[in-house]
Amino acid sequence: GDVYKRQNFLGAINLSNNIKLITLWVSDNQLTNIDLSNNIHIDNLELENNQLTNLDLSNLADLAQLKLSGNALDLATTSYINDTLIPRGVYVQY
Repeated sequence: GDVYKRQNFLGAINLSNNIKLITLWVSDNQLTNIDLSNNIHIDNLELENNQLTNLDLSNLADLAQLKLSGNALDLATTSYINDTLIPRGVYVQY
């Protein structure tokens, strides 16, 4: 399944019941938190221009594309991206 949503979400979004989610595009919202721990099949994740500071991407083994520009990501998140995702071949924009 796929979710494409722009300029509608505020604060947090609960996707815990969407376990078959493959593509998630929720750019240009005001998200401050997103829990992707149950969404292990996501391969395309676009969260640009939100208010995210940290993001746990460790369960996303299928991730191939990640877009996060326009967020104020913390050191733990950027370190995981640089040390784990980029060497794994994930296309990253942040």
